[in-house]
Amino acid sequence: MAAATPCDLRRRLGRQSHLLERQCLAGTPPAAIGDFRRRYPGIELVLGSGERLVDLVGEGVDCTIRAGTPDDSTLIARRLAAMPQVICASPGYLTQAGKPRHPDELANHQAVKFFSSGGATDDSFDLIVGGEAREFTAGGWISVNDAGSYAACPLRGCGLIQVPRYHVEDALDEGRLVEVLSEWPSPELPVSALYPHRRHLSPRVRVFVDWISEIYAEKFGSSQTGVK
Repeated sequence: MAAATPCDLRRRLGRQSHLLERQCLAGTPPAAIGDFRRRYPGIELVLGSGERLVDLVGEGVDCTIRAGTPDDSTLIARRLAAMPQVICASPGYLTQAGKPRHPDELANHQAVKFFSSGGATDDSFDLIVGGEAREFTAGGWISVNDAGSYAACPLRGCGLIQVPRYHVEDALDEGRLVEVLSEWPSPELPVSALYPHRRHLSPRVRVFVDWISEIYAEKFGSSQTGVK
């Protein structure tokens, strides 16, 4: 059986081997994995992480979880959550560079850049200004390609990041990171479960998507119910 990235379930419910990989950006808490095991003991879970977009049909993957707006019209997308985001940096960086007072001042700051496996680099910040979504760019001297490094860089004074708040909640509460530009909200980051368009949805995919929807609803609020 072929493993894939970011998350997949294969074969039917029962004693066969079933695979699940998840993208770390949308991470599922370990405690929740135990709950899935108790509910469905016949499904074997294989956890992994990655930023690569998977060809679900070509690689034999049943389901994937992706953050961002899905752009593949050949897949069925079920919205799991809309995650609040925050722009933040370390106190040390803000002491040295100054705290931005308006989104236009981001141009004078350093951003931690994120690059994908396809080579695209994102160094922009999205904010709601005057009721409209606007994009602001900053400088930057470091680029990373995984969510863990992205969240760790500001703690080392590397610059500003925009990230789902839950990734940095502890650091914000403890003062190791400081939120900036809170007067201008960041757009929420959607997370969706995607699976190939099939006439009959398999029971294994149905129970997984229903289960993962409960997990996200507990943390971020209900976004949608039921699997089509």
